[in-house]
Amino acid sequence: MSSLLPSIAGAVVSGVIFYFVGLHQGRQQIRFERRADAVTELRKRLREAKQALADLSTPAEYRSLPGIEEPPRSELADAAGEKLNALTSYHQDHALWLDERTSEKLDDLTDEYASRWAAAEGSVGEEVEEDAMMSLWDWLGGDEDRTEEVLDALDRSLKDAAPWWRSIFSGR
Repeated sequence: MSSLLPSIAGAVVSGVIFYFVGLHQGRQQIRFERRADAVTELRKRLREAKQALADLSTPAEYRSLPGIEEPPRSELADAAGEKLNALTSYHQDHALWLDERTSEKLDDLTDEYASRWAAAEGSVGEEVEEDAMMSLWDWLGGDEDRTEEVLDALDRSLKDAAPWWRSIFSGR
């Protein structure tokens, strides 16, 4: 009986230790999955907002296709505003799943989007409409647009948050 006691004690201690290790790993995995869900949705909404701004600011010579009636710019401006609001709201609700630096980059970019959208939306139907739209169009296609930088930061934040065992078992 006394020879079995160390074996039983070792098994009980091992079981307790592995229970807490598994509990910790499970919690890390849940946090990682929630961050992955948030990053995926933010990427989608960011892409949609940028596309809505591009649709709004597309120059007239590229907009008119034979047989296809384009919606008025006011509708495109409203759609872009809705996409920006959806992106901003989702970011505010899910910012806790991002690291602070990435969240700030995304916040700065959405502020820039909103500022550019407001200028373009305010010019719809005005004499300066084409100039404002061209300014937005040039910005979206230029180096000042930091969308790719934010997308890279989102990817990096997800990669950095991966539990240590994922890198061991996934071979990365």
